[in-house]
Amino acid sequence: MNSKECVKRAIHFKNPAWLPIAHHILPATYLKYGKILEEILPLKMDDFGQQVCRHLTSYQLPLSLKKGLFRDPFGTVWQITEDGLAGVPVDFPLKNWSDLKNYHWPDPEVEVEHICSGTKDENLTRFYQRRSAISIFERLANLRGWQNLLADLKR
Repeated sequence: MNSKECVKRAIHFKNPAWLPIAHHILPATYLKYGKILEEILPLKMDDFGQQVCRHLTSYQLPLSLKKGLFRDPFGTVWQITEDGLAGVPVDFPLKNWSDLKNYHWPDPEVEVEHICSGTKDENLTRFYQRRSAISIFERLANLRGWQNLLADLKR
C-alpha cells in the first residue's frame, strides 16, 4: 500500500495499513536539531508531500521567520522572538472599522513566501497538500486584533 492508498482508506474508514502522517515542524526545530531530524524523519515519510528543510540556516529564512518585527502582506505586524519561530501579531491594520475604506487587500495571485513547501509527487503515489498556517478566523483576528474581533462577534 502506498501513501495515497493509505490516506484514501483512512478518509473512508476502510482500515488503512497505518495512520497517515504530515510533518509540520517549525524551521527553528530544523536549525537546532537538523542532524537528528535527518535521521528520524526518513523512518516515517510524510504521506502528504511535505519536504524536509535539510541544511537550513538562519540566513535562508524568509523575513516572516527572522527575529524582529515583520509586516505581512495583509498589513499585520508580527513580533518574532527567535529565528525560525512563528511570530505573535502586535499591530493590526483594521483596528478601527474606519480603516477599511483605505485598506488594500493583498493580490491573491501573488505567491506568499514559503519555506520548504510541499512538492507534487510525479508518480502520484502521495496526495499533495498545500497548507496555510492561518485559518480564516485567525486571519480576522490578525486584521482586527483579538479584543476587537471578540467585541464584533458579541454585537
